Amino acid sequence: RQVSTQSTGDFDRSAMQRGVWQCSSITLRYCQHGGSSRGARKFVDELMPGFAATNPQLAVEATNRNGKHPFVKASYLNGKEKNICVKNQSPNEIKAVLQALRNQSGRKLLAHAQHQVISGPTSSQGHWVPTPPS
Repeated sequence: RQVSTQSTGDFDRSAMQRGVWQCSSITLRYCQHGGSSRGARKFVDELMPGFAATNPQLAVEATNRNGKHPFVKASYLNGKEKNICVKNQSPNEIKAVLQALRNQSGRKLLAHAQHQVISGPTSSQGHWVPTPPS
């Protein structure tokens, strides 16, 4: 069974760059019979139509992948893809994963320059005192 929806509705604009959503499509792949896909099947039946309606900028799709654990695949405008395993997750947890992928840009996280901490003692034992206190 293949479900593909694109519709109109309200959506949050916080994940845009210069007015353009970076996530272009999200695909949920799940097994029709496997126990680890129970939440994914329930998500497709109950929550996916509402998610697709509130995110018209996304091509939201669900496809069968029998004999395998479920995962979500997100494609971004820069050509990158992200795969997240949703094995044994509830429908609400899967919805949270889809929203997180929707809100990302597809770029790798940057390592920011770290500065040395200059406050406080440099030793975990405290400052050195030449004569012990009496």
